[in-house]
Amino acid sequence: MRRFAIVLSILLVSSFAQAKSFAELAYSLSTEIEKYEEVDLSLDVLQNKLLKKLQERAEYEANIWGDTILEGDYELSRDPIALNAVSAIYNSQGTFVAYRIIYSARAWDVADCEFDSSRLLQASDQEYGEIFRDCTEGVIVGNSFVSPGLKRSERDFNNMEYFENLVY
Repeated sequence: MRRFAIVLSILLVSSFAQAKSFAELAYSLSTEIEKYEEVDLSLDVLQNKLLKKLQERAEYEANIWGDTILEGDYELSRDPIALNAVSAIYNSQGTFVAYRIIYSARAWDVADCEFDSSRLLQASDQEYGEIFRDCTEGVIVGNSFVSPGLKRSERDFNNMEYFENLVY
């Protein structure tokens, strides 16, 4: 039993150290990306298993929008999060260190429009979009880094989520 407790303690400390080291790497990528080589990857050629895991990380990272951009004048659609772009990032020795993912979801800028908020909860998906017909439609875009093992991700703090107007 004592041996099990020691092994479990080592595993927990190791897991914490890995999480901390990826967070530190992600911070470095955010603030010093010029020290790394970034290679765009075509979504069409990535394996389905990899795409699925990266999509899961995008959805996980988009959850923070409720405490960031959605605290402002934006309303998110009920559409799924879209994985828009993936790149591989290499350090100066040519070692693969992370993926960068760019993801988005349809949204509306509601700052300058009238809409009936009492209809939001009971509206169907189609009606939901109709509620915002007088609002500016766009997308909220997020950027994150994902560990090579696909188990950890961190926001790109120099490329925070933003609203992009689809009508120019």
